[in-house]
Amino acid sequence: MESSACSPSRPFAWFLIAWTWCLAHLMPASGLAQDAPSRWTEPVSLSQVHSGELLCRAADGLFYPLPLLGMDVELEVAEVLNRGRVDQVFFNPSDEVIEAVYVFPLPEGGAVDAMEMRIGDRIIQSVVKEREEAKQTYERAKSEGRKAALVEQERPNLFTTSVANISPGEVVTVHLEYLDELAYEDGSYALAFPLTFTPRYAPAPEWKVQPASHPSSPRWKSDRNKDARTKAEAGAEAEAEARATETETSASGHAGTIEKAGASAGTTWKEEWERVLAPFQGHGSKTSPRATLKAFIRSGTELTNLHSVSHDIDVERVDEGYHVQLREKTVVADRDFLLEWSPQPEDVPAATAFRESSDQGSFLLATIHPATDEAIRDASKHIDTETLFVIDVSGSMDGPSIRQARKALERAVLRLRPSDRFNILWFNHESGFFDTDFVPAEGTHINRARNWIRRLDADGGTEILPAMTRALDFFGEDSSRHRRIVFLTDGAVANELELLEAVQDRRRGVRIHTIGIGHAPNRYLMFELAEEGRGLCELIAGNESVGENLDRFLTRIERPYLEDLSLKGLPEGASVYPSVLPDLYEGEPLHVSIRLKDNAPLTGPIEVTGSLAGRPWSQELVVTGAPERAGIGTRWARNRIGEAMTTARRAGNRDGAKTEVTQLGLAFSIVTPFTSLVAVEKVATAVGPSQRAPVPNALPAGSTLGSRVGGTLPQGGTPEPLLRILALFCLLSGTSLVAWIWRTR
Repeated sequence: MESSACSPSRPFAWFLIAWTWCLAHLMPASGLAQDAPSRWTEPVSLSQVHSGELLCRAADGLFYPLPLLGMDVELEVAEVLNRGRVDQVFFNPSDEVIEAVYVFPLPEGGAVDAMEMRIGDRIIQSVVKEREEAKQTYERAKSEGRKAALVEQERPNLFTTSVANISPGEVVTVHLEYLDELAYEDGSYALAFPLTFTPRYAPAPEWKVQPASHPSSPRWKSDRNKDARTKAEAGAEAEAEARATETETSASGHAGTIEKAGASAGTTWKEEWERVLAPFQGHGSKTSPRATLKAFIRSGTELTNLHSVSHDIDVERVDEGYHVQLREKTVVADRDFLLEWSPQPEDVPAATAFRESSDQGSFLLATIHPATDEAIRDASKHIDTETLFVIDVSGSMDGPSIRQARKALERAVLRLRPSDRFNILWFNHESGFFDTDFVPAEGTHINRARNWIRRLDADGGTEILPAMTRALDFFGEDSSRHRRIVFLTDGAVANELELLEAVQDRRRGVRIHTIGIGHAPNRYLMFELAEEGRGLCELIAGNESVGENLDRFLTRIERPYLEDLSLKGLPEGASVYPSVLPDLYEGEPLHVSIRLKDNAPLTGPIEVTGSLAGRPWSQELVVTGAPERAGIGTRWARNRIGEAMTTARRAGNRDGAKTEVTQLGLAFSIVTPFTSLVAVEKVATAVGPSQRAPVPNALPAGSTLGSRVGGTLPQGGTPEPLLRILALFCLLSGTSLVAWIWRTR
């Protein structure tokens, strides 16, 4: 009887145990390689597992991330150019063959022109191919068990490294080299290297401006008192809703598919944008990527104020220049590395040009540092402004970023003159105005605005496109004032091209200035948005003081600038980029890349001319030879590619530059939207299929992982954390059931 009563339960118990065993073995169990880099082999507990992590279980019963990533970065500065060398080191601690896939940032103006794959003592050099051909070469090698590495461009500042067939216990290093230029502003040079990026928000394809239930009021902090809103604020709702309705109508019909450079026509918005939606590690995770970083600045003279606002550094003066390295041996890759210094004033010539000759031709890199005459500055008349401040209050701005943005916005409002007029637009996935119209920048309105700003809080999605459209449509046709937008955001969106197209179509003479907030803002979008709006961009690091930087920035956009710039004295047929020289604000340099046709000689001086505050201005270029392997030609090619892509975008045909960009990418071995670098091992060394293993980035310091795709939160990870919990539950249930059966026998 007893046996009969228990027998039906036994098969179920053994089924639970068998199921538990299967779930537990969905994750490989293996010991770590003895020679694995010790800094990356810290185990994690299940409570430390974050979405997006792919883990393996080692023989000691502990869990390790799969794969492990370390970065070694070396930066070498000569004149105004920086040669960056990056080692991405992938380690596979499992007993499965894996394919590591890593989405990573680089400087927005960087040109990736070299890659090699290193396995132990073996070095496999890369070749540049058209993007689809490179992808096919990589996939073929992966299917044949040969190691392969592929580097593709997703955005000008975002790339993907894929490494196929990393065997158990194996370390594979992908060595990349890139070239970019230094930033120069108000007498100081700045060098930046992004170690991570802010998670991108991808809005739904058919976006609309959805009026908030209280469109003029942002999402207030928890101590908000909605009944305390002024009548003007309450009255703004009707105006904001009316504007939202107009914008909603104009926005209808937005296509659900996109045609992006490098992507096939008809690619869905989700398929394309998901390429930049990498998984991220939460703060404090032991498995976050770590990095070492060194920089060498070649300089024969003393530099002053050499410092980093992002990391603690040690500086050593040597005969050839300065060695800089992180004070800690390794750091969590959770913010941009920022380095600044000032040369001696006499070491900053007004206008110079470096010349380089190579197999691709003869090239010049011209740099102009216009000095503003005090008499011209003082004589310039202040033009009354009409300023719309646009502030991002989405979830990615939560924490230190929104506090910085509030301080910056309040300070900017206080700098306005009584004759100026202003308004403020807040946005996340909704948007609303401070007032129904532009108001005078005087006592009552300034005090009301300060109180309004202090109550701003951050949450929700980052819908920049409808917010920018709404902002531009808010301006009238009055040209008696200088109309401008000052935009404060981290720029954490994936639809950059659509945003730039909207600005191009609707700007109507409004200047757009951008202020990038946070430890890892979308620099590409910030600079491109300012360029499209013929304005300036300022980046405020997460741990920087807002005041000094912002005051300097606002002073620059208020002062006279150079207009109508042109180059005279170049040989016939020279290719100049940018082809139309932009206006310059005070303290802002101009870099111009030039290719001389058929290595034509320079027969006379080259002169830069323009207008400064309405008066004629000119400077003569001093031409000198470039340092060895300076990359002047590569810099020209990268700028030509950028201008060709921008021209195609403005013409409404993003693939219009494909032929030219592909030819330039192949000729100069540059990674572009249409060309990639691929390295393939000759013989097969892996057995079995590669398990895809996305490599998480570290979440930027102070950031939160908010909604990123159409209001959802795809982490790009696997269901293994859930499976582990289910496995543990089933194991306990099965064990308890078996124990109960044996007790009742």
